[in-house]
Amino acid sequence: MCPPWLEEGLASAVALASPEPDRFRFARGWRDSRLMEDWALRPHVGELLEMSWADFSASTGGRTEMHRAAAVQGMAAVFIRYLDERGKLRDVCKRSTKRALEPRAVT
Repeated sequence: MCPPWLEEGLASAVALASPEPDRFRFARGWRDSRLMEDWALRPHVGELLEMSWADFSASTGGRTEMHRAAAVQGMAAVFIRYLDERGKLRDVCKRSTKRALEPRAVT
């Protein structure tokens, strides 16, 4: 299983992407605007990488919780574009997939 930030970020980025012969060209979208509006609620990258699926949703349904979830989702999408722009996204995806497929010890 890939980490939530990677799955959510890729889903958000691909939804607004244009396919090219050997890659996607990612575009900005509504999540970027939402992230800017809720900047104070965004996680730092280290926090984003440790988040669970629950962190990507508004569990209480309150307005602040909804804005926090939107900031988390926006940060994941922006981080995907950041990795792609630096030529790192493909390697991160390969390593994550490989790690997800490795057998785990049962304790």
